[in-house]
Amino acid sequence: MIVVERASAEDLRAIYSIGKESFNNDTCSQWPPYLFLEVAFASMPDNFIVAKHDDEIIGFVILNPNYEINGRRVCELSWIAVREKYRGKGIGSILTKEALNYVSVKYPEVELIVAYTRIDNIPIHRILRKNGFEASKKYFIYLDIEIFSQWVRRVLGAQKDEKAVILSGKEALDKLLEWYDVLPRMIEFPEGLNTFTLSSKQMLKKFWFKLEPDGFYVIMDNKLEGFGMIQTFWQHLYYGRNAWILSLLASPNRKIVWFQILNASLNYMLSRGIKTVSFTIHNSLESLTELGLKQKEFHAFPVLFWCKRLRG
Repeated sequence: MIVVERASAEDLRAIYSIGKESFNNDTCSQWPPYLFLEVAFASMPDNFIVAKHDDEIIGFVILNPNYEINGRRVCELSWIAVREKYRGKGIGSILTKEALNYVSVKYPEVELIVAYTRIDNIPIHRILRKNGFEASKKYFIYLDIEIFSQWVRRVLGAQKDEKAVILSGKEALDKLLEWYDVLPRMIEFPEGLNTFTLSSKQMLKKFWFKLEPDGFYVIMDNKLEGFGMIQTFWQHLYYGRNAWILSLLASPNRKIVWFQILNASLNYMLSRGIKTVSFTIHNSLESLTELGLKQKEFHAFPVLFWCKRLRG
């Protein structure tokens, strides 16, 4: 008999093991370190759901309901996995349905639920389509750190903003929270390098900042002009130690601010032994050439972005 329930702290080791088994051969992205799970569980324990068979954890789903897309509350189906010997038995479908029911009841303000999958993960595609999700193609982009550095400096050239002040760490977080209400106006979804989501204040303070306080950057010029958040604890199967550009926002028509933020974060990335830099784009690869990046300079992995409207 399959039992689906909220996870406990004692379940994290089993969740980590299943995730490592499921995702560590993934050429698009990698399963995060155990610290990531610990911090995530501490900040949102009710959003870890497990499937058990005879008290053995055989699958899990992790939800993150603390995002917005253009001012609309979103829940991300962040991870879903089933232990290999139990795949093909409907466990993934059971977990997905439980997750959707849970979000509808627990978070009535959530309008959309979203997920990313590999382009070749046919079983999860079937599950998501069966549950009313629609897909569009996106890309994970990977660049060698040296090429990334050359690109950023090539775009910036001699452009300098003497009035702009760049803050990092705790100073950046404090200023970001002070100006938080202007952030939705900076999102140019689905254009450019911007990630599709905006974390809630709670997630910024209790999760992302706790994971990597030195990965926060803001640019000020009398007001908040831009914000960036970098993660440096990922290990890619092929490309080694990787920095993920989790968020990159700028005032309208101020895309140069993206590159000022990336330039400010370069020394930090290098100090962490980063070999590659990655980010998501939500439109065609031609948008990168328009930003001065040559096609031969990056590796692009197509992924599917899934979205289901719950209400609104």
